Amino acid sequence: MYYSNFQKNSFMRSLLTFILVMAAVAMNAQESAELDPRLQWGVSASFDMDYGASWTSTHTSPGIYPGFTVGGAMRVMFPKGWLINTGVKAGYTHRAIDAATDGNRSIVTDSWRIGIPVTAGYKFDLSKDFGIAPLAGLEYNYYFYTSTAHLPAGVDLSSSQLWRKNNLDWCVGAALIIDTVFEVDILADFSMFRANKKQNDLLFTRNFMPCSGSVTLKMFF
Repeated sequence: MYYSNFQKNSFMRSLLTFILVMAAVAMNAQESAELDPRLQWGVSASFDMDYGASWTSTHTSPGIYPGFTVGGAMRVMFPKGWLINTGVKAGYTHRAIDAATDGNRSIVTDSWRIGIPVTAGYKFDLSKDFGIAPLAGLEYNYYFYTSTAHLPAGVDLSSSQLWRKNNLDWCVGAALIIDTVFEVDILADFSMFRANKKQNDLLFTRNFMPCSGSVTLKMFF
């Protein structure tokens, strides 16, 4: 019970921090729009690679599984090289997670989610039309639909009983910026909270902390 309350309180604190960051992004974007024309709107599409093991565990995964997202993007580029990226995207995630008991089939999840990333970085110009920017930030994910297959025999639990709908990731990586129109983000995401709703004996770990990598192409107008 204490651990569950701690998880809830930690999540609420992190979510509040995330909302404050979003508010700061909106305020900075508004000021930038008034002082600098480099507030840009665009579209994004990503190819995701989801790892089937927890990044906090030494347990190795049976594989890496493809996913994708599509959505809208916003970028604020400040005169001295700083930039902020955000947006809204929808996507699909597939994972096969090792069961607790050797010999059991991996537990398979298929999820649809909405993500709101916020990253910040500094652009280094390598040429007139090409730059690179190290990035770091947060991404809030809401999993609005998840199906679960290959549960062990005798386990009668629904996906809503097994998995959390909300999660928060921290992400690091870099952006390749081409002529201010195109951007390619290469990011690694690490969950800050466990994805399983309850500590149970179904998975190889009691706290499944998913991680993933993504390559995102953005085009700004």
